[in-house]
Amino acid sequence: MANRQQSRIKQKIIYVITKSNWGGAGKYVYELATSLPKDKFDVLVVLGGNGELSKKLRQKGIRVIGLKRLERDISILNEYRVFKNLIHIFKRESPDIIHLNSSKIGGLGALAGRLAHVPKIVFTAHGWYFKEERNVLWILITKFLSWLTIILSHKVVTVSHEDETRVRNFPFILSKVSTIQIGAKKPEFLAPEIARQRLAEYMHQPISFLQNKDVIITIAELTKNKGIVYAISAMRRLKNSIYLIIGNGEDEEMLQHEISKYDLNNQIFLLGPIDNAATLLSGADIFLLPSIKEGLPYVLLEAGFARLPVVAASTGGIPEVIIHRKTGLLVPIKQSREIARSIEALLDSQSTQEHLGIALSNHVESKFTFDIMLNSTLSLYE
Repeated sequence: MANRQQSRIKQKIIYVITKSNWGGAGKYVYELATSLPKDKFDVLVVLGGNGELSKKLRQKGIRVIGLKRLERDISILNEYRVFKNLIHIFKRESPDIIHLNSSKIGGLGALAGRLAHVPKIVFTAHGWYFKEERNVLWILITKFLSWLTIILSHKVVTVSHEDETRVRNFPFILSKVSTIQIGAKKPEFLAPEIARQRLAEYMHQPISFLQNKDVIITIAELTKNKGIVYAISAMRRLKNSIYLIIGNGEDEEMLQHEISKYDLNNQIFLLGPIDNAATLLSGADIFLLPSIKEGLPYVLLEAGFARLPVVAASTGGIPEVIIHRKTGLLVPIKQSREIARSIEALLDSQSTQEHLGIALSNHVESKFTFDIMLNSTLSLYE
């Protein structure tokens, strides 16, 4: 109780996230946790494992509690242990606010927060689980669990308007759900020639290898939802292009097999995870995001800051950033041929590349800045 009396001056907030990898949700937690006014908030982050997110937070002086069981695959016994740990942490820390991130931790964390009598429980949905292509029973179960998470939370944030519409007709949620679109800070881009040189180094190739080549780049986790397998297939039609994929994930081995199967090892390169990868965007010609499922991805905003022309799949919140033929080119999901055609259209017209890159940059800098997101989130905490 004493903690909460003191917190009338300085509020204690706990961010909870399932994994400690450096993905979109991780970046969201990092940017908020490190940007809250220090004279108004005492910040703690609870996360699974000890990955890149955990290291970056500690470097910034943010207190972190790692729960190994939190990042493991779902099992009843494991979730029960995580649930008990969360209740213990919430009761011990006595936060004014808990801010939950990811579908897995949403329901568990919200229920634990209720039982620990946390005054305000906020959940951010970084894309709903039930949007994935699964069987009908799985979709119904995850829809129910998503609804339950909303019921147990005091406020729910969707990062795109599209995600908000997905739950608008859920019963008994009143006005709990609102959209606060992702906002990004402008990366400190390397000079184009230096970025190009760095990319060649990550490829283990001389810079001459990229001369007179069109460089197409994707930054993404290597998972099914990112649709990279369809981009790999599209590259078979783009013989003068080099496709660079930055990131890691469970599908890495499968994707490398696809690259080898089509004999594209000298055209497509899996570069693995690269720290501050967005700073290298200035060395590319086109940004490609072939996702099957998305919330609202940071990488599109970063591509906009870099003034890159973008080809992206029309899914989730992507069309809120990429307006077809105005701020980029949209393609249907899982359509390799359309990906190739759109890239070819850009490569055939330098003026179109420049026009779309500038238009996207203006769009991002007017609607998707980090300050807009931060101020909206702070209003939610009040």
